[in-house]
Amino acid sequence: MSKLAFYLKNNSRRVLRSPLLGNILKRVPYSLRPGIAKSYREEVRRIYFLDKLTANEVGHWQLSEAKKIASYALQHSKFYGELYKSKGLSLDTIERLKDIRGLPVVTKSMLQDASLNRVGCKNVRSALSVNTGGTSGTPLSFSISSNQLGVEWANLHYFFKRWGLKWNTTRICFVGQVNLSNDVEYDVIRDAYFINTYKSIGQQVECLLEIFKLNPNQMFILHGYPSLIHEVVTEIRNAHQYIDILRNRVSGVLLCSEFAPPHIRYEIESTLGSRCFCFYGHSERACIAQEVEKNSYEYKASSSYGLTECVENELVATSFHNYAFPFIRYCTGDRIRRVSESQSTLIDSFMFDEGRASEYVLDKDNNKIQLTALIFGRHHRIFEDVHSIQVMQDMPGSIFLYVVPKTQQDCSHLIKKIDFSNVDLNYSLYAVERPILTNSGKLKIKIDTAPEKVFFIGCNHLK
Repeated sequence: MSKLAFYLKNNSRRVLRSPLLGNILKRVPYSLRPGIAKSYREEVRRIYFLDKLTANEVGHWQLSEAKKIASYALQHSKFYGELYKSKGLSLDTIERLKDIRGLPVVTKSMLQDASLNRVGCKNVRSALSVNTGGTSGTPLSFSISSNQLGVEWANLHYFFKRWGLKWNTTRICFVGQVNLSNDVEYDVIRDAYFINTYKSIGQQVECLLEIFKLNPNQMFILHGYPSLIHEVVTEIRNAHQYIDILRNRVSGVLLCSEFAPPHIRYEIESTLGSRCFCFYGHSERACIAQEVEKNSYEYKASSSYGLTECVENELVATSFHNYAFPFIRYCTGDRIRRVSESQSTLIDSFMFDEGRASEYVLDKDNNKIQLTALIFGRHHRIFEDVHSIQVMQDMPGSIFLYVVPKTQQDCSHLIKKIDFSNVDLNYSLYAVERPILTNSGKLKIKIDTAPEKVFFIGCNHLK
């Protein structure tokens, strides 16, 4: 993916808004699209090549890829070079795939402490800076290799084919996009409409119906957080209107980022008459997985995308593609259960032990705002400067944010690195020495009581 393609990916709703242009572009296969065609084609070949191999043959191929990126990181990343040398590790001792366990597990806090410059590989020509809020509330800034977008779409289109969905069906997205200047905007590059989920449910329904009106006879895929899509569908069902329109215009529903409880999936499917499909992915792009069977909650990881392990009931992943900022035996923080009875850490399928939370806060008009969208979906610049972020609310329209800064120096600039534009929320920002943890030692994004010894940084109160 060229820098031009990445620029268009991030700014296409601002510079390219015409659905007419999108209808033309959607006819161009991804294998021919400038910037991502090469990496897309290569990943498609890998996916179908591995599909024909036995489990042992896939393991040999993955061993080669894992050793290749570990060797590269050893030579070009200060962080990995120092880490492996401090452990006295030699990659020559990795002769079988299970020997990967000899490499240390890397956590997000380790990468935070090391900084992007020490982890990143300087000699990668085209690297793109990104960040993640992390569903655990622990942010991380990192880089991705320029081929990642093509690789990701190749896998998603493979999922689409298995699910019986057309790869070029326009999507209507209910996610936490921040840079929307209107209630609904069209993105040419993604061929997707993005609805402003910080508006009331009634306004979101109006936007959905307007999209249908502007595109008569066109089928769509709904894509987004289960909690958001469920609220919109419930609003329509309770109003006893427009249900037939939805049933005739929606070919499928893609659920991501949150755990989708069975009752939510059932209500969406029974109302729309369309299947829900779940897939797993995360901003670090070390693992991508699809649900194996309907409502099974069992996910099969892409063998060409990376290597997956279950270590102490947590998902540990190794990306085969990100040479700019290697994620090698990276602990994602997601709690999982292995599907097979094998004692090896290596897995190709898994189930989540606990879902990603669909917690919310209330704005001034008592509209629910999902924290998945408000915090994780916006990729705030403050993520670069803090170890963790937690949210507390004691009344609608106002929240308290508690962060653990990476430095004890002046933190006044942090208030400018939060973007809650288009959201009717007052917020106050505080620095704390350490976050509040659960009894099991996990960090919760939403808390009920304020931490002790807080330091006020600033606030932004709406008129």
